[in-house]
Amino acid sequence: NLQRTDAGNYSVLASNAAGLGTASFTLQVNAFPLISSPANATRFTVDEGQEIRIQCNTTSFPKGVVTWRDPTGTVVRSTGDVTASEMTMYASSLLDITSSTLRITNAMYTYRGIYTCSSVTNVSSGAYTATVQVEVNVQVKPTLTVAMSNFTKLQAESVALAFTVNSPVNPAVVASDVKWTGPGGALPTSTTSKYTFSGDRLQVTINNLQRTDAGNYSVIATNVAGSGTGWYTLQVNVKPTISSPPAGQRYNITEGMSLNIPCISPSFPRAQVTWSDNNNTLVGSSGAVTSSELYNYDASTLLGTTTRTLIITNAVYSYRGGYTCNSTITVPSGVHYATVQVNVDVLVGPKFRDAKLRYINVYEGGSIVVNCTTFANPKPTYTWTPTPSFQSPTTATPTTSDSMPYYTSLYSVNNVRVQGSTNNYSILCSVGNGVSSDQAMTQVKVNVRPRFQGADTGLYVTCNENESNVRLSCTFRGVDEPAITWTRTPVTPVTGTSVQSPTATPFVYTNVRTFGTVAKTDEGNYTCTGSNANGTAFRQLYLRVQVVPRASALIAIQDGIENMPLSLTVMVDFVGDPAVPLANITWTKAGNTSWSALADPLLSADRRVLTIRRIHHSDAGLYSARLSNPAGAITVNFTIDYEEPPQIVTAPTLVELNEGTQATFTCIASGNPAPVITWTYNSTVLATSLYTATAYTDANIVARGSSGTSSTLTLASVTNNANQGAYLCTASNKHNPNATASANLKVYVPPKELAPPTGVNSSEGATVTFFCNMYGVPTPSITWYHESAEITPDTRRTLTAGNVNLTISNLVYDDRGSYNCLADNRPTKITLGGQQQGQVATLAVYIAPRITTSPSDVTINEDASTTLLCTSYGFPAPTITWTLNGATIPSTQASGATGNRTIPTSYTNNLLVPNAIFSSRGLYACVSTVAKTGFVDGGSLAGTATQSATVTVNIRPRRLSISAPAQVRLPGAINVTCSYSGYTSPVITPSAPGYTTSALAALVQTRTGVLSDQLPYTTVSMVLPTSRRVDNGTYSCSATTPAGSTSDSTSVTVLEVPDAPAAPMSTVNVANAITITWTEPTINNAPITLYTIQYNYTNCLGAKITNTSTAASTARSAVLRVEPNQVYSIRIQATNGIGTGAFSSYLNLRSAEHVPEATPQGVTVVPLTFDSINVSWLQIPCTEENGVIIAYQILYAIEPEDNDTRHLNVGGTTNVTGATRYTVITGLDAYSIYGF
Repeated sequence: NLQRTDAGNYSVLASNAAGLGTASFTLQVNAFPLISSPANATRFTVDEGQEIRIQCNTTSFPKGVVTWRDPTGTVVRSTGDVTASEMTMYASSLLDITSSTLRITNAMYTYRGIYTCSSVTNVSSGAYTATVQVEVNVQVKPTLTVAMSNFTKLQAESVALAFTVNSPVNPAVVASDVKWTGPGGALPTSTTSKYTFSGDRLQVTINNLQRTDAGNYSVIATNVAGSGTGWYTLQVNVKPTISSPPAGQRYNITEGMSLNIPCISPSFPRAQVTWSDNNNTLVGSSGAVTSSELYNYDASTLLGTTTRTLIITNAVYSYRGGYTCNSTITVPSGVHYATVQVNVDVLVGPKFRDAKLRYINVYEGGSIVVNCTTFANPKPTYTWTPTPSFQSPTTATPTTSDSMPYYTSLYSVNNVRVQGSTNNYSILCSVGNGVSSDQAMTQVKVNVRPRFQGADTGLYVTCNENESNVRLSCTFRGVDEPAITWTRTPVTPVTGTSVQSPTATPFVYTNVRTFGTVAKTDEGNYTCTGSNANGTAFRQLYLRVQVVPRASALIAIQDGIENMPLSLTVMVDFVGDPAVPLANITWTKAGNTSWSALADPLLSADRRVLTIRRIHHSDAGLYSARLSNPAGAITVNFTIDYEEPPQIVTAPTLVELNEGTQATFTCIASGNPAPVITWTYNSTVLATSLYTATAYTDANIVARGSSGTSSTLTLASVTNNANQGAYLCTASNKHNPNATASANLKVYVPPKELAPPTGVNSSEGATVTFFCNMYGVPTPSITWYHESAEITPDTRRTLTAGNVNLTISNLVYDDRGSYNCLADNRPTKITLGGQQQGQVATLAVYIAPRITTSPSDVTINEDASTTLLCTSYGFPAPTITWTLNGATIPSTQASGATGNRTIPTSYTNNLLVPNAIFSSRGLYACVSTVAKTGFVDGGSLAGTATQSATVTVNIRPRRLSISAPAQVRLPGAINVTCSYSGYTSPVITPSAPGYTTSALAALVQTRTGVLSDQLPYTTVSMVLPTSRRVDNGTYSCSATTPAGSTSDSTSVTVLEVPDAPAAPMSTVNVANAITITWTEPTINNAPITLYTIQYNYTNCLGAKITNTSTAASTARSAVLRVEPNQVYSIRIQATNGIGTGAFSSYLNLRSAEHVPEATPQGVTVVPLTFDSINVSWLQIPCTEENGVIIAYQILYAIEPEDNDTRHLNVGGTTNVTGATRYTVITGLDAYSIYGF
């Protein structure tokens, strides 16, 4: 019954007299493997995703191999979610205790099953195995899935909400563990009329769905592992209905009015509501027929109401008909709609298709038909009213045409005739239908063809040649009024005038052709023609012209000389038609028809010559010869004048008067014939229109049988230049010599200004001259006035040319004002001549501008403002303008001129330069100008004064750019460039980490330039050829101008390998493992990607063993597999994207001790006495000591002989210190064989 305690060294000692003989045995007692825990068939439960550890503890000797196998029989390895780890120790029972831990992390349902722990011990006699099986149960909480998580249903339908529990689930879910929640809270736990549950309550059917059932539904299924939740979203839609208007509703609307028909449709979701017309065309949002929509959601009913209103504005007939409201929703179950149709009738008052005023022409005796067609709804009624009434009208009732809504009524009249004085009829068509009424008028005109009025036989008209107002009359009846014209037969021009006029009989017209004076050539046939648009009629007349004789005087006027014969002879050109009888030639003298004073022999035989044998002044007078026939008479007149030469009876006299008045001269002369008086001025015969002549007589003239003439010459508005002088009256007749007489006209001219003086604009110190342009006869005297004060000549004011010219020299400002002259030429007779004051001339004295306050040079900063001062003196008011670099500045920037503009004074116009910018710099000039348009001393300006100032604008520096590499790997170069604009050129001071200003100056390059707007700029470059760690950081540039400063910065990241970490620390130190921790070193701007751990020791044989391990970048600890009781030097280094850094300093520590891996060898037992022995042994190999040997335990016992049990288990245990490798055991049984 060997036990582990029986193992050891056994020796036998045999002695006799000759001595001792010994033999030794070593007994190794192996122990079968035994699994102390877990118990076989133990069940372990773990929740999915959790961790479980099952320790399999075995004892054996020698040490067994312990393995775990999963439910598939596969050996569990040391990696993955299911792992196994082993630990072995040596127990005091002389057995090896081996523990293997099955570790399941992140447990999954597939990991469930039977796991087998096997312990196998191999000895020389074979392999021995111990086995135990355990069950791992992985509990899985339910997971719910659904085929479709969103349901859309219609109101009153049912819906089944079903969830599936995903496999696996462990343990299974029971109905009592399924809880449902809906929009209104928890659902009932059992089936109701509303809710029907099935499938372990994983399915619920909701009946008679309502809008309140819409919402989110959740189910929670629970088992011991946990809960699973599922969700449904239920949408309950409501089919659209139309609550208004009612189907078939009829709406009447009057044309031109508006109508709104709301279509109200509740639904869910919001319905698309449309209107369509009777052509099935959708009603849009523009035009006369439109629709608009309003949507309202009622939270209490969970329904939305869409109201789309059909809007008909300015209705017309074509809008009538059926309109359909369609309400539609489109949901997953399909398209649902509701439809309502209404009828719209547009009431239209009668409208005439044709013009409301029409005209009809008809020949007298013809027929007419009047058509009255209207557009109306409903059907209208017609009324016909003729004015005046026709003799026999026939009217028809209205008849409806096929093309509704047009309606027609006819009104017919036969044998239409002119009635009385009218040929026009008005036919009024009145129509109405209850909507409105209207009227149309038809004007009927009766046309009549022309017809001659009178006897059918020809007409004969007789007249005398040269007879006045001889008339040919022709009368026609007709409508329209016929045009009556006259023609000759044969065709020759028709003389005379034609006048046509109506007669007292309606529509009868007479045309009278009147000959002013009839000539023989007018005799002949005349045809009158009456024509209008309806026809033509003719009539013929004959004109007979009788001609009076034509005769003339051989000498009509003869001068009779005393006692001398004289004959008066009639020259007969035409004897007349009919010819003049001899008895019809008679003579008279001065209207006396008595021949008693004239002897018969005075007449010739043909009575055409009258002879007076001796002339006496009494024979003077008028004689007439008369020739007559039936056509008339002609009288030939003769005159016998008794004559004498002219003579002046009364001569004209001297006339004196003022210019512009009327002068009159009278001259009377006698003679026979009566003298003709003419007037002559300066050898020029005056026009007869200037004088009049009248007969003049007195007793003396009458006694001589002579005649007198009185002539008055009238000169209106006489002038000195044109009228003054001698006027000659000349009387003349046909006898010489002429008689003459003359008289003088003297004309006074009051002074008058020929041209107004000219105003003068001049400057101080200049000379001006005013002229008094006065004219008068006699020459007037001149007096000058300044501002109404008479001017007395002095050294500066002189008068020349008879005071006509006023000259003012060396002008001063007080010379300004009004100047005028006074002219006087009145003689002693104050009624003649006159006095004239000249118009005023204005002298303006201009003062050249002088700038009294000048702008000053100034330097300002950007955005600041400054005012440049400028005050100028001058007259008239100087115009002050400003220029910048020669360009005029708009006046809006100036503050405006101030000062009295009516007298010389100072004027100020300051310039504000606001919010200065760079372009505000430059040369500013204040320009003061006094205009002098019309100056007598030439030029167009009285002068210009200019003062300038320079404005310098300092511009704050503005960054143009700043650039630097974002990252630099050691030892790369760093180039930082800063560029700034400003005025003056910015001074840039750079800074860099790790550099003093002086040290950095050697690395800086500066350049300057000018931008396109002439703004200077400065660019500074810092070039660091080899970067260092200290170069990491912010680089900045500070730019300064007189206007201010600014700074900007940029960051440069210097990338390098990580620093060496601090020495690691140990947190756990067990026999075979050391857990170290460390802190992250400075990464130097590049994230760590890997840690490398190096740990080494020198074993007892002097060999240096080096191990390397790695850890992830996020790790801060590591477990190092080590040998027991070794002094390890541990260090760590970090690696990033740039490279690997230096190692940390060492962590030196000794690993924990472990039980020795080997037993002592070379055990030697030497008997010393009969009850003592010496036991010695060799040292365990140092590599297997696993620590400091602190003690050896010697187990010994008497080895039993065959079947001898007396000394069974007789022995003991002796402990010795670790440094001693021998011991003497005493108290033994003599002559016994002990095993050690």
